[in-house]
Amino acid sequence: TTPVTQYHLDDNWALRHSGKKLMLGEKRPLASCLRYYHYEAKTLVEIYRREKLSKHDKTTSIINSIEHQELRNQAWKAYRKLEAWLKVGTTKDQRQKQRYYEALAEKVWIGLSQDSYIEIHDLARRFKLSGKHLFRLMAIWTDAGIIDCVHLTNAPKRNKLEYFDIKPQTKVLPPLLYVIPKSDLGRFKKSWRRKTRRLV
Repeated sequence: TTPVTQYHLDDNWALRHSGKKLMLGEKRPLASCLRYYHYEAKTLVEIYRREKLSKHDKTTSIINSIEHQELRNQAWKAYRKLEAWLKVGTTKDQRQKQRYYEALAEKVWIGLSQDSYIEIHDLARRFKLSGKHLFRLMAIWTDAGIIDCVHLTNAPKRNKLEYFDIKPQTKVLPPLLYVIPKSDLGRFKKSWRRKTRRLV
């Protein structure tokens, strides 16, 4: 009483066993099939050297892409300063702080417009960042010459907010040192403030 199931055999069924004749790769030695997937294990020293070289090449490409000759020279000077700082006995806290500000700088830089100015407090609200941390980025970028910083406050008073408009001077963000030694803070403050300008 149960009906017999009817199967329809189409032309694809006839091709079922022809694949083995067409797949010539199956007849090749296993070693020749795997040569494209060969992995050469390297020591930790070799890996470190390759990563360091790759990072150096990337940094060189970034800095050389800066069109303005003076800014490019300043970027190389800043990079050599960063390299020298990394070679001395930095503390774990200093290295963590440097990495934090590098990541923060990348995030903020991408959000800056190349064609218009933005006030520093508006930028802090946009990214929901601490004004203190953003102020440090602004100061370091101004000192490095990679942003145009306009001081909007006429007569800054102690413990009063200061307002600045900033705009990038280059499309790329070169590697910079974001950790300022306490002994150098006074000189650094005077240096970056001299590079700001005021609206007439």
